[in-house]
Amino acid sequence: RQYETSLLFLSSVYGFRSLELTDIEVGDGAIRAGIAKKGGGRRVPRIHLLPKGTELYLEGYMHHSEWTVIQAFHTLASAAGINKGYGAFHTVRRTVTTTLLLSGLSPEIITRYMSWAKSNPAPGVSPMVSTYFNLPDKEIDERVFSQHPFVKIWMLP
Repeated sequence: RQYETSLLFLSSVYGFRSLELTDIEVGDGAIRAGIAKKGGGRRVPRIHLLPKGTELYLEGYMHHSEWTVIQAFHTLASAAGINKGYGAFHTVRRTVTTTLLLSGLSPEIITRYMSWAKSNPAPGVSPMVSTYFNLPDKEIDERVFSQHPFVKIWMLP
């Protein structure tokens, strides 16, 4: 179950889509993911900080096809007693977004953290705010981690 645990960790902390979970690189206290953009095509690289004390959850991570990632989601859902027969890690992404909004993070921070296009901001955010909002990715991650309830669950004492 180490592989499934690594996927659950990555999706519940970063809100990665199934396709993005196929190709994660870990090293130097950070992860590198290829972020899927609307319309397909080339994925855009994104580097996120790795919360301290969470590296062990990635020990079982392996590069697999998107089909294998989706099957792992169904394995996790079944183990949790959820047997709807549909859904994938995008379901977790929606939960992460909702949870971050409820935690009080600004829509601008969430827009950047979730790697949404600036022209397609979070609900209630002007496209101009998204265009001119400018914080380094490291600071975005630090702000999110300080309020992200799922990060607190994964961190070891």
